[in-house]
Amino acid sequence: MEHDALLERIKENIIRKKRLTYTKNIALTRASKFAYYNPAKTDKDGNVVIRTLPPLYPFIGIMALGLTIQALFASSYYMLIISLPALIFSAVLVFIFPGPDIVTINKKGMTIHNKEYLWDDYIGVYYFIVPGGKGNNSASLVLIRPDGSYGYLDSNAISNWNKIGTAIRDFQPPHYI
Repeated sequence: MEHDALLERIKENIIRKKRLTYTKNIALTRASKFAYYNPAKTDKDGNVVIRTLPPLYPFIGIMALGLTIQALFASSYYMLIISLPALIFSAVLVFIFPGPDIVTINKKGMTIHNKEYLWDDYIGVYYFIVPGGKGNNSASLVLIRPDGSYGYLDSNAISNWNKIGTAIRDFQPPHYI
């Protein structure tokens, strides 16, 4: 019961700080609940590294794909000479330069945007979920400290909550609430 009251107090505090008016379906849910069934894939050092693409990469890819499709439908081989290398360049760009490390999770803790959060400093990791239209929910990480205070990390830049939830499930200490 004390645990539920703590979560409710934190949820209400975040709602107040974010000045949210529609609070019907807002949830504070354990991050490990969003984990995939299989363990997270680790690198050679035992870390789970989650990266995101810089915003320019999808834009270049979509533009190049659009030009390529247009060239194919118009049977314009001159246009295809320009659009096909641009499409190949955007694909190579994604694989060679996959973007900055956004989240690194290991047995010591998490590193988010080059700031380290150690497992020993917290007693639980939760997602604060705000529903959006047509499944466009946004989630932020909430790290609960032993004294009942919390850290709020806006993680809207990270699109795949499940990868983070899986890594948290795999590495968090057993005493986490």
